Amino acid sequence: MMDQFKISGHDFNEIAPTPEHTPPPGAVSQRTKADWFRAHPYTSVLAVVCAIVLLGALFVSTRSAVRPSGSGAAWGGININLLNPAYSGGEGRDPGMTAPAQTSLPYSYIPPAPASGDSYTPTGEEFDFNAFIAELSGASQRTPSAGAGAAIEEAFSFIPSGFISTTTQVKKRSKIQQELYDYGNEAGSYIQSFEESHRDQSQVLKHWLEDRNDETKRAAVVQLSRALWETGRGLLLIQPVPAAAIALNKALAESYMEIGANLALVPKAESDSDFLAAIGVYNTSADAFGKHYVALVDTFGAYGVSFTADDPGSAFTFKPISL
Repeated sequence: MMDQFKISGHDFNEIAPTPEHTPPPGAVSQRTKADWFRAHPYTSVLAVVCAIVLLGALFVSTRSAVRPSGSGAAWGGININLLNPAYSGGEGRDPGMTAPAQTSLPYSYIPPAPASGDSYTPTGEEFDFNAFIAELSGASQRTPSAGAGAAIEEAFSFIPSGFISTTTQVKKRSKIQQELYDYGNEAGSYIQSFEESHRDQSQVLKHWLEDRNDETKRAAVVQLSRALWETGRGLLLIQPVPAAAIALNKALAESYMEIGANLALVPKAESDSDFLAAIGVYNTSADAFGKHYVALVDTFGAYGVSFTADDPGSAFTFKPISL
């Protein structure tokens, strides 16, 4: 019998189990399972993961509340509706969690007792707007009576008087003041017309002095001198002139004409000496012009004649220069 275990010189009898070394059946089964897990590691891990997932799902399902149809509930041991927290979906819940909200106010309103003798009883009748409008229309067409006029006067008597003036107080001028006022506006119109037409007179002189050989700039100076002369001629033609201003008006008009004529001589000077002499003559006439102008302004002030900013005579009003 033992010879059949010998193949190619190997004796299998050497590894054949003996009765005293035979393992028990339970040990063979455990070793077989362990060998299977070692032989299939990925399948074993997948089986363990599935088991954990099933256990977690079972745990969550036991903790979830039964949600009533058509409403949302929150997860947890107590079924609390999301839209109606007062609703409880299960039995055995805490009664404090499912108690209905208080529907009545915690206080009671006690209306005040009506005053003795005064009571209002509703009649149930609706307000007649048509009759009310007809009454208003009839009242507007009626002529106010003397009693109504007295009532209006009495109402207006409560308004303080003297705070609002409905008319502008115009200071009354004397005859001489009015004559000087009219003359001042007419003379001022000539002066303002010249100033508005030659606002750049200082620039005209400055530009010509920078280039005395420029014919265009020379012509501009001659035109300015002509305008000054025309202004003085206009002042001489004013009629009538009040007696208090005849001499002053003549002196001022002649000064305008004189400075105009002297200014025209300045561009005609060829040599430097002639130029300086012409400038000196012009400056002398300009000083005289300023004195005559101030004398006429003082005359208006002496007679109490004043001009507003809109009057042409405001040309004779000195405006303070702010620093």
